[in-house]
This record gives sequence, C-alpha cells and structure tokens, in this order.
Amino acid sequence: MPGEFSQADRRRIEKRDEDRCLMCARPVFGAGQVHHRQLRSQGGKHIVENGVLLCLWCHGWVHGNVRAAIESGFILPSWIDDPAMVAIKTWRGWIMLLTDGDWCEAA
Repeated sequence: MPGEFSQADRRRIEKRDEDRCLMCARPVFGAGQVHHRQLRSQGGKHIVENGVLLCLWCHGWVHGNVRAAIESGFILPSWIDDPAMVAIKTWRGWIMLLTDGDWCEAA
C-alpha cells in the first residue's frame, strides 16, 4: 500500500528494534507502529533507516510534541537527505539507525 513500509522492511525494523518501542522500551509484539522519522507529508521515504518502531502511546506523543521529537531525532526536517546520518535518542541512549537494518551507538 502506498505510504507504508514493505512487509520485508517492517520485519527488518521490528527485528532491529527487538519488537520494543524505541522510545519507552515497551514490548509491542507485532502491535507496534512503524513511524516515519522524516514524515511522509515532508517527503519521507519508506526505507528502513527512516522507520522506528513505536507503541501507540509514544507514536501519539511524537506527533503531539513535534519540537521535542525533533530535538530527540524522532522527527526529521524535510531537508535531511539521509536519515541514517541523524542520531536518535532512544531508551538505549543516542543511536544511529543504519542502512543495513542495524543500529550502533552514536559517538
């Protein structure tokens, strides 16, 4: 369906994020929502490094608190070309989401 991640990419995101909300660590077990860091309305692509797994509550918080979400990397400005180059503050600390569907700690 247009506007969504492919099933394969969704599975890669769920695996990378260990089926937990990347913001609060709540287990979501298939019920999580894949959030576009660079919003679809801003041209965000449906690629693994632009997606994060969030629980319903945190997904709502991100969209309701845009300034804080930008500061923590959960929302990216439209001019960002590569979401993998912008760190995101998660329950694990600051991490970088990589193009191969993995993540590493941000320096």
